[in-house]
Amino acid sequence: MFGKTKESSDIDERAEHGIAIDDFFGDETAVAEAVRVDQLHQRVTHVEQQISSQFTSLAAYAQI
Repeated sequence: MFGKTKESSDIDERAEHGIAIDDFFGDETAVAEAVRVDQLHQRVTHVEQQISSQFTSLAAYAQI
């Protein structure tokens, strides 16, 4: 029990049952990609707001 080393058969049994380190810690690459997509979305939203603001300013100037 205590002090017993893990044998390769124990590791093989866990692999057969579908228990993996990724199941415990999660998929880090997927999380990193989701963060990149979220940052890109925020940047695009910011650029859209800037373009809208510049268009409004130009329209106001043209009306004068």
